[in-house]
Amino acid sequence: MQTDAAALQSRIRELKEYVRNKPDDREALIELGGLCHVSREFESATRCYRDALKIQEDARCWNELGRSLNNMRNLEGAEEAFSKAGALEPGSAEMQNNLGHVRRARKDYDGAESAFRAAIAADPGFARAHHNLATVFNNTGRFDDAIESFRSGLRCNPDDPQGLTNLGDMFHVCQQYDEAEECYRKALECDPVYVDAWSALGWLYQGRRRMDEAQQAYEEALRIMPGHSVALSGITALAELKGDYETGRALLEPLIDAGRVKPEIKVAYARLLHRLRRSDEALQIVESVVEQASNKDTIPPAIHFSLGDLHDNAGNYDAAFESYRRANELVASSFDPDDHHRGISAYIEFYDRDTLGGLPHSSVRRQTPVFIVGMPRSGTSLVEQILASHPQVYAAGERVELYHMARNMREYLNSAYDHPGCLVNITPPQLDELAKQYFDAPGDLDAGVRCVTDKLPANFLLIGLMELVFPDARVIHCQRDPLDSGLSCYFQNFNSKGLAFSRDLGHIGAYYNEYIRLMAHWHEVSSLPILDLPYAELVGDVETWSRRLVEFAGLPWDDCCLKFYNIDRVVNTASYAQVRKPIYSTSVNRYRHYESHLQPLKDALAAGTS
Repeated sequence: MQTDAAALQSRIRELKEYVRNKPDDREALIELGGLCHVSREFESATRCYRDALKIQEDARCWNELGRSLNNMRNLEGAEEAFSKAGALEPGSAEMQNNLGHVRRARKDYDGAESAFRAAIAADPGFARAHHNLATVFNNTGRFDDAIESFRSGLRCNPDDPQGLTNLGDMFHVCQQYDEAEECYRKALECDPVYVDAWSALGWLYQGRRRMDEAQQAYEEALRIMPGHSVALSGITALAELKGDYETGRALLEPLIDAGRVKPEIKVAYARLLHRLRRSDEALQIVESVVEQASNKDTIPPAIHFSLGDLHDNAGNYDAAFESYRRANELVASSFDPDDHHRGISAYIEFYDRDTLGGLPHSSVRRQTPVFIVGMPRSGTSLVEQILASHPQVYAAGERVELYHMARNMREYLNSAYDHPGCLVNITPPQLDELAKQYFDAPGDLDAGVRCVTDKLPANFLLIGLMELVFPDARVIHCQRDPLDSGLSCYFQNFNSKGLAFSRDLGHIGAYYNEYIRLMAHWHEVSSLPILDLPYAELVGDVETWSRRLVEFAGLPWDDCCLKFYNIDRVVNTASYAQVRKPIYSTSVNRYRHYESHLQPLKDALAAGTS
């Protein structure tokens, strides 16, 4: 290797001397530019290519100039060079792909899409162009298009572990967890030491509360690549979820001290310090990460969210809001308020009292399903934690089975219509099968379990379907001040497609209005018992409301429910740290710290009452 490097530098010196004497030798200039690029002397490379272009323009030289400029992060110059290369040789898939790459980096997603499509048109088998097009769709919230583009790339190269992992990531975002796991597993069949697939598998398992498997996946990733940032973040997050902050700190601190970690790991370390009551140190670390970034536009949104959390904790509310605003602006939202309104209207129109009474219902009866619904960040985790403290309750967390039931209903019934229209011909045996699949999903439960909780907040959308499949279900509806819940949504780094509304205060208000409209409809037409639980009242009188919750679930009272913060249970939601503490009231009227920033949310909420 040293011999090769020495030979490279020797040849560079030789060519530099040669072109000083023969500055019009175009081929020598291009060769020297290429060697300088390889040795990462990008400024020297660009000078060589520009001198060669003065002698004669051609697509190849413009393309190489663009590559060197891109490596210097001169994106504007790189785009100009790749554009000229593409104009001179429009049929070159490579040059069109390069143009798309730099346009994507400049967040010109329309231009990037056009260039990647041109690359695919020039070479339909160019797998990388298909994958790059998929990333544009992902960045703009077009997740279904992204999935199809990744699939197109894999048809060109089916054994590409990176492409399979990227497709798995898209399935994960779309909450298609079985499909995601299948992609990650296939990637590892193609390359058993593909570390990104191992770490992605860990994140998937962690999200599905398969904590032991997540730990094993992260450990395998770190065995392959000890400093892998995603795996380090994941295994640290596991320790944080378990409340084992000291273990996570001990894992990261030697790496931090040695200066061998990426910014994301410094932020993970700062989160642990915050949990260990070293918040001033944590804030300094994350601020330095942001300040030292050479390109502020490339800072991951998660870092801005963490900085916002630390400023919020310190009472720096304006600085906190600015961090959250920047984080949300960096993530494209696929939420369409008009489309969402039409979807809610379709539910209301279909699920009237006569339809719910006339359609068949499942006859399967096992443990009582207790669905905890509402806006995200409305107290659903706290409610589940209280019930989870009861010895006759199995707390299943945020299950997605009901969501997938609705999403796949058209295919399941072989219907021409999506849910809910496809339900007009559903039969009792089909409903029984759906119920059995749901009850079987958690595995064997202890004989004493009488209730199973499901706290996916968005299940409020599906109370009509819920009634058909689980006629004896009970619904706890968590209610929180719309400004408090809306602000808390805006402050969370949600990655689910179904929570895309949280990126914009106006969208949050529009979503809240539709949620209120639909819940009012369910109260009117559904025969399921629905308990409205005001979050502020629960915080103000935890014992009274805890007793009501237990009674509503059909269970005898147990004093353990008043010590919910003591149970040894991993909570894998944004509230994982809060539920380990006794009830606190600081989350009530929290919005007042940020009221000067909330006009877009207030305006949207007001539009729903006009």
